[in-house]
Amino acid sequence: MEIRLKREDIDLLDTGKKIIPGTDGNAVFGSLDGDYIEVLIYDLNENFLDSGRVDAGDFVYNEPQIETLPNGNQKPDGGGVKINTGNVFEKIRLR
Repeated sequence: MEIRLKREDIDLLDTGKKIIPGTDGNAVFGSLDGDYIEVLIYDLNENFLDSGRVDAGDFVYNEPQIETLPNGNQKPDGGGVKINTGNVFEKIRLR
């Protein structure tokens, strides 16, 4: 499978820069039409088995609490994505 990254995504990966969703003009996950979660399934020997997109009803996104540090930087605390893997695997199996 070939994957093409946008230039801004490559730049982000190359610099190791971190962003906090919802701050400084960064979109909150799920707010853009193109947002999705893809799962890649491998066996214990790292052989690729299958992939699929996670339906909106099969995950919950909890926004992190933003802590402002004494130096003015912001640090996310908690939050993230929780995927109902049982539902996702069953849907992939039944395709």
